[in-house]
Amino acid sequence: MERFNRFLAKYYLPIYVICSVLWIALYYWTVDYLKVLSLILMWCSILLTARFLGSRWLALLKKPMEILDDTCDPYPYMEELQRQNNYSGPWTLKYNRVILQAGALMRVGSSEEAYALLLPLQEKLFQSQQPRGLQTIYCDCLANVCRALDRAEEAEYWHAKRMELLAKVKNKRIQQKFAERTPMYMAHYHTFRKEYEISIQFLQQQKPKNKYEQVSASMVYARNAVAMGETEKAKEALTFVVENGNKLYIASQARQMLAELENTAEK
Repeated sequence: MERFNRFLAKYYLPIYVICSVLWIALYYWTVDYLKVLSLILMWCSILLTARFLGSRWLALLKKPMEILDDTCDPYPYMEELQRQNNYSGPWTLKYNRVILQAGALMRVGSSEEAYALLLPLQEKLFQSQQPRGLQTIYCDCLANVCRALDRAEEAEYWHAKRMELLAKVKNKRIQQKFAERTPMYMAHYHTFRKEYEISIQFLQQQKPKNKYEQVSASMVYARNAVAMGETEKAKEALTFVVENGNKLYIASQARQMLAELENTAEK
């Protein structure tokens, strides 16, 4: 199945063009009284083909994403994204892949590279009729990257843009996906703004579905606890991150924060 998915992802555009040409040819060969029905079926088939081919591209990310979620190892995920750089596909999928790559780079501590990767997409995404959901994900990711780089003004700009676009998303399924990730996003946002109690309130709304989300939530909680002077709670959360964070960059950050807390306690 993986070979089949990889073949479709690699040759997305040629397959899509060939199928479209075949359906158009069938339309012209159809007798007159069936042309309307044939036209409807043709366009439905073209749309379904585009969605099917796109789903096969996304299916290739499922296994490395599961490794990231279960073991907190982002490298298989990054390798798969890198492998797909030369794959065919519509611009929507390619933009989505760049955003995913930027998110993966952040997870290994390469926020500068993530920023350099995302910034050139700005003009392409907002001067063309790209899906609003994709634009929102872009703003979400770029806001997080700017916060990681301590670019406060840019982070605020992209946060405001994200909230503006999110309010305009009409698709219920996409709204639900954003609703699931919003508490964690807002917890990060308020921690950066030094609004620690509000951040913890959002963390309490978050329902982690896997180890990666548990580790991320624990790291945000630890930052809040340190800032609020709750040393023992911070140590507990940081220990969890260190023990379960595996190859994530936040695991090394947690080790450093733990060492600093221990040194402070000794003094």
